[in-house]
Amino acid sequence: MIGLVSVLIVAQLGWPAPVQAQVDAIEVQQSIDRGLGYLRKEQGGSGGWPEYGSYSIGLSALCTLAMLNAGVPDSDPAIVAALSYLRRTRPEHTYATALQTLVYCQVGSAEDLPRIRRNVQWLAEAQSSTGAWSYGGGVGVGDPSNSQFALLALAAAVDRGVEVPREVFERALRYWIAAQDPSGGWGYQGIVSPSFSPVNQDRQTPSLTVAGLGSVYACADLLGSGKIAAAGLPALQMVDTSGAGGSGLAPTSKQVEEVQQRGDGWMRQNYTITPQEWTYYYLYGLERYMSFREAAEGKEEKEPRWY
Repeated sequence: MIGLVSVLIVAQLGWPAPVQAQVDAIEVQQSIDRGLGYLRKEQGGSGGWPEYGSYSIGLSALCTLAMLNAGVPDSDPAIVAALSYLRRTRPEHTYATALQTLVYCQVGSAEDLPRIRRNVQWLAEAQSSTGAWSYGGGVGVGDPSNSQFALLALAAAVDRGVEVPREVFERALRYWIAAQDPSGGWGYQGIVSPSFSPVNQDRQTPSLTVAGLGSVYACADLLGSGKIAAAGLPALQMVDTSGAGGSGLAPTSKQVEEVQQRGDGWMRQNYTITPQEWTYYYLYGLERYMSFREAAEGKEEKEPRWY
């Protein structure tokens, strides 16, 4: 099910899930419709979906987000039931909290603003001393996967007008820079360098490298050193830099550019649409990274080569 909802999110964000043969818009829409039919069939009477392990409403939030991105209106009975289910639950894990926040931001209801603020506070407090996020509660040093979803949610909250402390993005950007392998990739363990110099990671993967690159591009822009906000990309806008906010330890533009160049180079050498693992997780991260990167570079291609 996780793979299916990732495809629906990618497809409706403007980048259909890549396949080997050429497909047209009709085939893409038919695939989306089949996926929506499956999600409707699997939705339970409570309004949610069977959850993954102990992650409370994480999978239900992901399914709801997929349906919303696939064009299902929030007035649809399935979405009404899903939102009622999500609003009754206060998650205590990073993935679930982030995905619930993304749903609330996508719906855009004033009713959910207090819930978004609550989740933003939880995510800010759950950030570890390294600048990363773990599965929850600030336990451990954190990992790239949880960190990517936390940042996507916080960026969406900023777009909804909810204040996020500048230092949260500064710490996150420092983490992604300090956890990059000299080759330009990122690995799951996220070994953190004591400086901004790259450090050898156990194993670099496409899914975590696009997570790192997307996060670096997003953080750089949210902190005011990028062009994404000016390009009008949804879910991103400049963080208010007035006042005393911030830790004063944000990386320089030159350091950010070097990280982006190394990471972009790694992707040029290792680009694939069929990774050895976590295929649909990777495709979603790839779409986010490429969209952020193209916006930062001022590109407006409707069907770029990677697409």
